[in-house]
Amino acid sequence: MSRSCPRCRLLNPPSARRCDCGYDFVAERWVRPETSPRARGPWGTVAAVSGTLLAVAAVRLALPNEHVHGDPGFIVAALATPVLLLVTGVSLGLRRRDARRAAER
Repeated sequence: MSRSCPRCRLLNPPSARRCDCGYDFVAERWVRPETSPRARGPWGTVAAVSGTLLAVAAVRLALPNEHVHGDPGFIVAALATPVLLLVTGVSLGLRRRDARRAAER
């Protein structure tokens, strides 16, 4: 039988310890969701910013342009894309590592 969250009324599996809204079934109280800026920590913020910049650079590269080789915006986007991809990946990995360490405490 599924479990209904008293805060948002979402149906959760019987084995759920926490609802998506942040309600903790074990403690029977709402706790800050792990996707909040404070819970994601500094590496989550770095990942969010670099991921956003990566999306902007990718869109810039995808737009058609007649003067691709001389356009400074295209050159910057082309050079920044691999760097932003690396920063996003590393920061997500470090965020995962920090979350694992916090869960072990």
